[in-house]
Amino acid sequence: MIVVIGRVGEEVPESLVDQWRSRDAALLSPGDLSQPGWRHVPFSASDAGDGQAVVAGEEVAMSDIEAVVSTIDTITTADLPQIVRQDRAYVAAEMRAFLLAWLTTIRCPVLNPPTPLSLAGCGWRPEHWALAAGALGIPTETVAEPVEEDQGARDDGGFTVSQVGEDVVDAPSPAVAGWVRQLTAAAGMRTLHAEFRDVTPPRLVSARVVPDFRRAELAAAALAALDGTRP
Repeated sequence: MIVVIGRVGEEVPESLVDQWRSRDAALLSPGDLSQPGWRHVPFSASDAGDGQAVVAGEEVAMSDIEAVVSTIDTITTADLPQIVRQDRAYVAAEMRAFLLAWLTTIRCPVLNPPTPLSLAGCGWRPEHWALAAGALGIPTETVAEPVEEDQGARDDGGFTVSQVGEDVVDAPSPAVAGWVRQLTAAAGMRTLHAEFRDVTPPRLVSARVVPDFRRAELAAAALAALDGTRP
């Protein structure tokens, strides 16, 4: 089984689950974290399959989980309508801390591994991406919050480029592909979604860790990246 961590109703995680049906993919949503059946055995000296999770409402042995992909950076109060209102902030913080520990200590491949800033990678703010890009000599625009939109041409004359594992998709030139590879490596990540202004030379507008996995080629590249990390 491949576990995709995401919110019910969000297109990216649900698309991954749909595209990976042949690998028994399933969605682990914030609601699963409040269900009975969890058993976490961090740093166990015994079998790597110790422990149990709840995925899509079902109890799953850790030995049955091949890999995990996280598409959310945190747990919010909005994710927990089943929890009484006055307790949601506390429960959200505890769930986030648990997921951070779980993702850090499980022995199967995780794309991308969490950090204290995010459950889905480096958790950099726009200013950090811009600073890192500038240090690499990548031209940048004025810092802006990343926007959610489809891959491909932007209405303002820009374009997006994605890296998943070793694959860089939609780069208009080897130079831009090289920039994306450098920025992904600088962040310590294996995936990246970068938006550029289409000028000469192109300028980085924003970046985020999770690409648009609704695209079949990116979902396939993610699966190859996960398979490539197996012992």
